[in-house]
Amino acid sequence: MNEMKKIGVLLTARPEGGAFQYTQAILEAALALPRDRYDVVLAYRDPFWLDLIRGRARSIRLHDSLFGRLLNRIWHEARLPVSAWRSIAAPLDASMRALVDEKCDLWICPNQDRYSFRTDIPALGTIHDLMHRYEPTYSEVSANGEFAAREFHFAETCRWSRGVLVDSRVGKEQLEESYGVRRAAIHLRS
Repeated sequence: MNEMKKIGVLLTARPEGGAFQYTQAILEAALALPRDRYDVVLAYRDPFWLDLIRGRARSIRLHDSLFGRLLNRIWHEARLPVSAWRSIAAPLDASMRALVDEKCDLWICPNQDRYSFRTDIPALGTIHDLMHRYEPTYSEVSANGEFAAREFHFAETCRWSRGVLVDSRVGKEQLEESYGVRRAAIHLRS
């Protein structure tokens, strides 16, 4: 007999653009899993998600506090190691604590969330594109510190996540080439 698995999905995308559509597709796939084998929990920040999830699975609301954002920013700007942050994030940040407390076998983070690496949860991160590396002339991916921010975020996602979701074969090849991620750890959402 198969043991029941608990899968969490982070719903943090805003209701516009490709990341939202991608998150909706991941949500629908998770909700289509057999209920006798998978317990699905949904974590959301913005209440607009309630219309899409109400009654379909158990949900928890994440609250980004000013204290949590400030502490996270100070930690990041001080360039303190992510490994240390992961060990103290849950006691200091209510949203991180909520994810840890769920004890999911896997959290799926479809919106390039910091949650995939900033706390000690089994996570499947997502990287939508590597435009900052492959098309650095686009200012929206390279100006005003965006290149460095993406590099940090994507490198840490690759380092700490159990695997990384991409949305194309090209994305899979670029991720492997750019961050040395094992091919088996890169998952193509088809």
